[in-house]
Amino acid sequence: MFCHFLGILQNFFHWKFMIFAIGSLMNTQAPTYNINASKYYHLPHAVLFQSSHLESPTISVVQALFLMTFYLCLSN
Repeated sequence: MFCHFLGILQNFFHWKFMIFAIGSLMNTQAPTYNINASKYYHLPHAVLFQSSHLESPTISVVQALFLMTFYLCLSN
């Protein structure tokens, strides 16, 4: 039961910080290269690629990867 809860929490972690990264990037009052957006992007990136999420991906992992590509397209 606890492992299942931990998996749900990790999926929420990916989404939450990718939304924060995109939101920080879209902030018009912040400088063009927002360091907070970069920090929010690198947190779920590190978690996804350090664990075995990519060996057996779920829908939420694929959606988090989509948000990562969306962030990268916006940041260039």
